[in-house]
Amino acid sequence: MSGLRWLTVGLVALAFALAAPEWVPHELSREDGPIETATFVCFAVGAVVALVAAARLRPVRRMALGAGVLGSMLFVAAGEEVSWGQRLFGIRTPDAFVDGSRQDELNLHNLDWLQDKAILAQLAVAIGGVLLLHLFRQRWAAPAVPFFVAYLAYRMGRVGAVIADLGVADRNSEASELILAMGLLVLAVQCLRQGTGLDDTGSNRTAPAVRLTGTAPISP
Repeated sequence: MSGLRWLTVGLVALAFALAAPEWVPHELSREDGPIETATFVCFAVGAVVALVAAARLRPVRRMALGAGVLGSMLFVAAGEEVSWGQRLFGIRTPDAFVDGSRQDELNLHNLDWLQDKAILAQLAVAIGGVLLLHLFRQRWAAPAVPFFVAYLAYRMGRVGAVIADLGVADRNSEASELILAMGLLVLAVQCLRQGTGLDDTGSNRTAPAVRLTGTAPISP
């Protein structure tokens, strides 16, 4: 079994375990705790990496656009994860957010009418990451796919846990978001790798015969 398959098996097993009632220690999953901080770091670093990749991939417009969208999405996710620095800078939550927010924080994803949609957005991102490899045959995205599969496994496990009335797993969900964030970081790094060595025509300097027309070259 290849390394990526072993990684997938391990992450999926962890994801199904996270779907069980809360067992992740509060000290790890609390606000501004280790898990949330690690998730923010993955989003923030991923945003920078993806935007750099977009600049390097400019000769390949479709790839550059995709990397730019990924970087922008990760920037917003990073800001949302730490409530746009609210606790760091001591910013008061505006009344418009207090009235509809479940956590009295300066972010959008905790608003009552957006929280469920945020989960749907996460599901869409994970499914898109899997399809990037299995439908669109972009093998360069393969290292990120185990993380997306694991996140989807967590959500499937939660559906089963709800049907079986096993209880909530709010603290565990923070860890599942970290898995998704790690996958997006890996995807951003892979985008950057595709832009390494390209010249202004979209050709790979290390392999002059290769020219990109709409997709990135496939790394070994």
